[in-house]
Amino acid sequence: MAAPQQEEDSPCPACGVSPSKIRELTDKVEELGREISGLKRRLSLYENSNSPPSKNSRLYMELRRSRRKEGEGGGAAPRKPGRKDGHQGAT
Repeated sequence: MAAPQQEEDSPCPACGVSPSKIRELTDKVEELGREISGLKRRLSLYENSNSPPSKNSRLYMELRRSRRKEGEGGGAAPRKPGRKDGHQGAT
């Protein structure tokens, strides 16, 4: 009776890991998978792909900073609203 149990716990000839260790690692992987799916579900409550990012978000601040640097470094004058100087109105 001890022989089948001993044979079951013998390490795998290919990788050298015992079946009990494999079961333990499999259980850990399943537990982490459940935790990840729970975290994704909780995160999805706060995400809305139809709305723009917040103006306080890091991504928005980096985009704004890069645009400001582009405007400072280039030779073109900054754009201003309204008609161009020297152009008359259409009406």
